[in-house]
Amino acid sequence: MKGNVVFSITKASEGLEALVEELFEKAVDPPVFYSKGMLQVWREISHVNYHLATLEVEGHLCFALPIIKDKCWKNVSFDGWDNLDVLRSSKASADHERKFWLMLVEKVGFVKLTEFSQNSTAFKDVSKIKSALVDRRKCPFIRLEFNWQSLNKSLSKKLTRNLRQYGNKALAAGITFSVKNAGKLTPEEQHKKLKKAFSFHEVRMEELNQKSKFSAQQREEYHQTVLQQAENTFVIEAKNENQETIAFYYGLFNKSRLAWFNGGYSADYHNYSIGTLLVAELISYAMKNGMYVFDFLRGNEEYKQKWTSDFDLNKDIYLVSRNLKHRLIWY
Repeated sequence: MKGNVVFSITKASEGLEALVEELFEKAVDPPVFYSKGMLQVWREISHVNYHLATLEVEGHLCFALPIIKDKCWKNVSFDGWDNLDVLRSSKASADHERKFWLMLVEKVGFVKLTEFSQNSTAFKDVSKIKSALVDRRKCPFIRLEFNWQSLNKSLSKKLTRNLRQYGNKALAAGITFSVKNAGKLTPEEQHKKLKKAFSFHEVRMEELNQKSKFSAQQREEYHQTVLQQAENTFVIEAKNENQETIAFYYGLFNKSRLAWFNGGYSADYHNYSIGTLLVAELISYAMKNGMYVFDFLRGNEEYKQKWTSDFDLNKDIYLVSRNLKHRLIWY
């Protein structure tokens, strides 16, 4: 293998995180939850520091994976985090990536990779050290085109008709939409609007006779921290003719992908199909900014199925060294 290769597992530090941030920005489609800000959020909420498994080639960081030691080594994850993978440089080779996984397992004995994307090379290229593979959740996504004219060809006639009709109805009622980076809101605005989204969501869950997991106190703290600290977070808001907030959602992005995460809308505007219009507004925003994937993250809800039949299947991957001692410990 060409190039001087250095593998290491090091406790996360400010200097190392700066390199990871640079890797995230340069990568083609890095996991949206592994931005520097999101990792800092995870550390603050979990009160646990993490390590970074890294591979440098000729002095350049090519791969990085945030990991922690629990009962075994595993990648950093949080409830709702999906389509995770190793952070990789766009110039990194497949040979070096295989080397990364092999050296990681050789170093720690065995590792659990949770909520990993089905596209990860962790189980495509390292079958010799894979000991278990568990299917988890479906994550629907939309393959975006350059414009709506092209995208409409893949959508149903009913959906395209509804988009036109409900869009005109919302316009006539004075409903407006705006998409912006979460950092453009003040902390007070973030808190107020998120509270509003929680209240919308709770009302919706009561109507469905379900208990909301989104608005539990610890979840509220988490989502508030994400809006405050994560640099790759967007918000979308809908207002009525009186400029009152009737919907507020947020999500995460990289330069190729927009991921829909959490929020809620007023049940008073259910007849306007606000949820469908919010997705349409975000698709327009994503296409305008050169993104080519709209990621619904986990869940196969009916409203997601209206948009797409494509999905990424999350998997848990257990990689175990061929060392007999490590295999016995794992079993």
